[in-house]
Amino acid sequence: MQYEFYKNPLFRVYAEIEDGCLTMKTGGAASPLMKKVLKANISIFDGEKPANLEADRLIYSTWMPPIPSTGFDRLVKSQLSSMLGKNIPDQVTISITEDCPNNCIHCAFRIQRTGQSLHPKRLET
Repeated sequence: MQYEFYKNPLFRVYAEIEDGCLTMKTGGAASPLMKKVLKANISIFDGEKPANLEADRLIYSTWMPPIPSTGFDRLVKSQLSSMLGKNIPDQVTISITEDCPNNCIHCAFRIQRTGQSLHPKRLET
């Protein structure tokens, strides 16, 4: 099974599943050059076990849109634009409360707790 991460007429990035983990591959005429340019981006996924595999899409994590999807296409476009010097936010998080008892390493609240909270009624306006 192959999951398409990016594709254009000259270059593509896709994943195959081997022993439950992603193996990242590239193809196309521009592959030798683009593989070097995108090495850091591609290596994030290589060898990792996805959260869920479905017949037509891959769920890498709860922090990333399904692959393929319109949301993932926007994320890829944002990353490519960033490489060209045009920084576009690729995600926004709205946290209603800081009351979470966990101390997850990926979470900004671990470091930036302010004691503030956003009342749900405020989101309705």
